[in-house]
Amino acid sequence: MQSNQQKRGFAFQSVFSLLAGCFLFLVPCSASADEPFVLNTVYENYWFFDSSITNASTPAGGPYADYFGAYPDPAQTNASTPLYHGTAGAYSPDVHITPVIPANSDFQIEYSSFGQPVEGIRSDFSLGTLIQPPDGANTNIPPAGFVAMQVGDNVSAYYESEDGGVFWSPSTQKIFAAQPNAIEIDWIMQDGSTNATVYFVSAVPKTRPARVFWTESPYDAPPINLHNLFPVIHYNSEVPPPVYQSVTNGVGDNVSISSNVVSGVWIDDQKQLRAIGVTGMFLLEYYTTGTYEDQVEPYAIEVVEVLPPALHIRHVDIAERLLPRDSFWAETEGEAGLIANVKEGLNSSAFKYTNTGPKNGWVWAIKKTVDTPWNIEIYWEHKGLMGVSWP
Repeated sequence: MQSNQQKRGFAFQSVFSLLAGCFLFLVPCSASADEPFVLNTVYENYWFFDSSITNASTPAGGPYADYFGAYPDPAQTNASTPLYHGTAGAYSPDVHITPVIPANSDFQIEYSSFGQPVEGIRSDFSLGTLIQPPDGANTNIPPAGFVAMQVGDNVSAYYESEDGGVFWSPSTQKIFAAQPNAIEIDWIMQDGSTNATVYFVSAVPKTRPARVFWTESPYDAPPINLHNLFPVIHYNSEVPPPVYQSVTNGVGDNVSISSNVVSGVWIDDQKQLRAIGVTGMFLLEYYTTGTYEDQVEPYAIEVVEVLPPALHIRHVDIAERLLPRDSFWAETEGEAGLIANVKEGLNSSAFKYTNTGPKNGWVWAIKKTVDTPWNIEIYWEHKGLMGVSWP
């Protein structure tokens, strides 16, 4: 048996469309009547009826019942919902309360549903991507309202918006989307004026995100080794800065106070990326040196997803090659392929081939673990930017 973390990949925009269509259900019937009727399409929204208006010219359904705003001014509701569900027949609120069965057919409509197309919000950019400025914008300076952020001894390593949704890099003079949903940028134009623009950022990145699982007890996923690199975490509304808790140890004169991270993502003194108690996506930016003056180009921005460990138990035979639940990335060659990090059971319950060749890195089960599946634990990792291994 194999216990492992699955790595899934995806690359799509958060764009969708929904069509609430027409559904008719026919049943046989024996009653008869001969009363034709006309089915008209009326875009009315009774949820937005203004009872304070009693003008006789006010149409049924309220003063802004028409979805297209024909009365008397443009509709003031952003999302009219002219949906109808019920029985079908000759019907009106004041005359035909009961549906009438047609005389020239053995069937009548038992019930029906009508609607109209509804489209989702289209994203302008994906999380972690470069935001293109409008024509005439001065990109030599950060947009209005951006605040300088200190990293190390550099008091203005980068500039970010008040909510952390976007940041401007001084070395590249580029702006990056750092959190999903709506963001607003007040671009400073060449003539000194400002151009306020709202963008919608997709929560789905264009490429498969890197992942860090909760590293602290009792989860104990492996931390991410960032040794010899100069990374910066860009916190946002999904992944805010760490929350600390003070712990007092000892008594009398031998008292020490330490701070433990309750939730958040952080980089420890050994350049290990750690996480606990938070889920979401954030950006990791790489700089060339410890002065944090120059961003690694071109655009060394890694989208990272943080989440609790997800345990998957696989049933395999002895001498069978061990693979993640989704083997697509494990069988992909090159830097996109997955690497088996055997955290438990290496050389006792599992064997990993390490010689140069097409099977380098393959893992096989070599011992029965039916009663103790935790004796083989594998984190499937892939190489991200700067050669960092991510589970």
